[in-house]
Amino acid sequence: MDTTNNSMTDSDYYVCLNDTYINKYMNLIAKRSANKIYVFDSFFFTSLYENGYSRVHNWTKNVDIFKKKALMIPIYTREENRWSLVMIDMANKTMRYYDKFGKYNPRNIRLIIKYLKLEHFMRKGTFFKKNVIRTPTNICSSNIDILDSGLFICVIAEHLSRSALLLFSLNDMKRFHKQIVCDIKCDKISNLIPSFYT
Repeated sequence: MDTTNNSMTDSDYYVCLNDTYINKYMNLIAKRSANKIYVFDSFFFTSLYENGYSRVHNWTKNVDIFKKKALMIPIYTREENRWSLVMIDMANKTMRYYDKFGKYNPRNIRLIIKYLKLEHFMRKGTFFKKNVIRTPTNICSSNIDILDSGLFICVIAEHLSRSALLLFSLNDMKRFHKQIVCDIKCDKISNLIPSFYT
């Protein structure tokens, strides 16, 4: 899909949300939050994992992430072809890991904590201390494997960005997918409202 074109085609509504879609939608979330939320690029974690802190140190040279209300880090696991999302509450210094299967990757969490400590030390001269909270998702279904993981983290991020409860279900996903694609096309984000409220 050409995300710079406002016109929609039928195929747009069925495409999986890859890194291009995720980055554009996450940027809309950050913009709506009046930049209180900092969203890392979808390639950030891969670069951190494969190349180390020295390769990503300059990614935040023009922003103080420690003054943000929250950080969001999309994580792509190539071996499993799956997206996950890490949400860091900077006020409470807690971290939550969202995966469509409700899994938790301690290796990824340790790497992010290490990054935060190094980043804080390099920028401020002291280490960043935090607690980690494991948070499984509320989506449970025998058919969950059909769910596009890119769509999953976009929906999670949108809800978390406005402190909304995660009460959506798989039945909401087709409608959410259409709305997200439309939002990206229009460069304007709208709330994803689960059928629970309608």
